[in-house]
Formats: sequence, C-alpha cells, structure tokens
Amino acid sequence: MLTPVEVLGNVRVRTQTHVSVRLGDPLALSVALSNGSLESENLVEYAFAGQIRGDAIRARSELQLSGSEFASLFGARDDGRAAVACSAASKRVAILDDSTEGRSFRKWLESALSCTLCEKVPLAMWERFPGVRLAAIAALMRAEESQAALEAVLGSFVITDARRVDDLKTTLEDGGIDLIFVSEVLGALSECATM
Repeated sequence: MLTPVEVLGNVRVRTQTHVSVRLGDPLALSVALSNGSLESENLVEYAFAGQIRGDAIRARSELQLSGSEFASLFGARDDGRAAVACSAASKRVAILDDSTEGRSFRKWLESALSCTLCEKVPLAMWERFPGVRLAAIAALMRAEESQAALEAVLGSFVITDARRVDDLKTTLEDGGIDLIFVSEVLGALSECATM
C-alpha cells in the first residue's frame, strides 16, 4: 500500500500531465476525489472553472483517485486510530460536519452502518473525529468501491450493513447528489490530507 505522501505525489504527477494549469496539492487532490465520485462530471463542472474544468472532465479516468489511494489517505491505521487526514483539526471540517447537510448524512450513515458502529474501534473514531464522518461521506459518494472505502475509513465493516449502505447509495443516486455539499466535503478533506 502506498503512503499518503506517495499518493499525493502520484496525484500531483497525474494532474501535471493532464491539466494545463499548475495546481497546488489541495486543489489537485480535490480534482482527483471529484473525478472518482458519483456524478463526477457534474461535480467537476460545479467545483472548478475554466481550463481546469475542461481538462479535468476530458481526463476524468486518468485523474480519479483509486480505491487504494483513497484508503491510503483516509483509511484508519493498523493500530485502530483514524487516518491523520481524518483526525486533523479543521474549522472547515467541523463546520461542514455540523451543517444541516452534514447532520443529515450523519443520521443516514449511522442508520446504514448500525452494525459496524456497534464495534468499539469504528464507533470511537466516528464519535471523536468529524473528519472521519466526512471521509465516510466521501467514501459513500465514490462511484466505485464505496463499501471498501467505508471499511478503510472506519477500520472495519460489518457485512450485514452492506444492503443498507447499497440502499442509501441508490437513494442518493436516484435523488441526485448535493453537488455543493459534496464539493465542500471533498475540498475540506483535500486540505486536511495535504496539511
């Protein structure tokens, strides 16, 4: 598994290759996260402007963050502690977590992850770190491998939650994602991962 530093280096190289405008690491990571999410084209169109938007849409598959890269950046550590990016103190993360949308997602995820959050380690991280809750939202919003991403963020995933997570994801897909909120979540996580 790659280290977070290696992942950020890979994201930087891919962005420099496919985006004609030089991007800082937080913005490059936000592009990568957006391109790996549900409704990625709409998300990129909303979140970015000009040449960045056009280049990011054209090279969507090359720029997207892979499941293993997501896990390296936001996955719980082997010792059961939250990823550094998820445990970082961030005013922006706290505000998003406490927003109306953040509280709604928290409620939905707590319902979907009812068995997983009965486990000691995932529950402790979930309750303590707003960044873990936002990373769980980002994991759920991934176009592919969302359950694996949730497992990485929380350190474990109880398989009996799989159906509820799939149902929640389908509900969100059918209703259309909140582009503004998801964009803000991905941006905040990108800032934390590149501190």
